[in-house]
Amino acid sequence: MAILPPKTEIPIDALYYISYLLFRKRWRYVYAREFGKKRLASTEVIVPANADMKPDFDAMADMVRNCKAYSAMNLLRATYLDNAQQAL
Repeated sequence: MAILPPKTEIPIDALYYISYLLFRKRWRYVYAREFGKKRLASTEVIVPANADMKPDFDAMADMVRNCKAYSAMNLLRATYLDNAQQAL
């Protein structure tokens, strides 16, 4: 498992979008072909871009917020955060 912290401030809902795109590539990476740093760096995903041709993280976050499953995702995230705060 690799924890990949973003280098810039990215909305958490945009990270869900990127996670989904990477999850769709899972068929390429089984135990025999580990999805490590090198393969991750060479994996291409198609994302919305802004006028500067940079990833439009706000558009990605909006797509996630507009999906039917967002209310369930938001509830799970809130429950997780509540439990984490109670544990402290």
